[in-house]
Amino acid sequence: MNKEKMSDSGFTLVELLVGLAISCIVIVAAYSFVLTGLRSYDMSRKNAELQEETQFIENAIVDAVENGKASTSDITSVVYSGTTWTVFDTGYQKICYDGSGKLALYGLTDTVGADLKKHLLSSNVSLFNVSYVLDEYETDATGHVKTALATGEKSGLVEVEFDVSLNNKTDKIIKKYKFRNK
Repeated sequence: MNKEKMSDSGFTLVELLVGLAISCIVIVAAYSFVLTGLRSYDMSRKNAELQEETQFIENAIVDAVENGKASTSDITSVVYSGTTWTVFDTGYQKICYDGSGKLALYGLTDTVGADLKKHLLSSNVSLFNVSYVLDEYETDATGHVKTALATGEKSGLVEVEFDVSLNNKTDKIIKKYKFRNK
């Protein structure tokens, strides 16, 4: 009787298990690299978005203050449709904050609160304060006294503080602005 010899070609169970284990290690390592890259990209994108929004708001405030007049500027409250808005009237534009995150920029003749989509600067502002810096003396850029101010007269220098909260990150800005057309 002629017995045929069995072929030894193929993989043993141990070889298959070792190959599967090595493949799993490579796949997990590749997934970790991809996941780390995606997290880094997302964090960078969120930081850039926060900085972009903060800069956009700051530019709008600078424009309103620098083109405004300190003598006509005032900080008041206005109620529109049940919402109380803090209004900073620069004599050029009105910077308005509703206390719940919305910061808007209105023209002098616009009704505060109306047509918000057209005037909205940001819906991510968690704090907005404006205060005048009262000095006895007005100084030039080098700090030298130019003129004495009357008691209680507004110096034309305002301090604006605002916080932008976006994607669980907050950017705090405190700046002093000088009215150009005093």
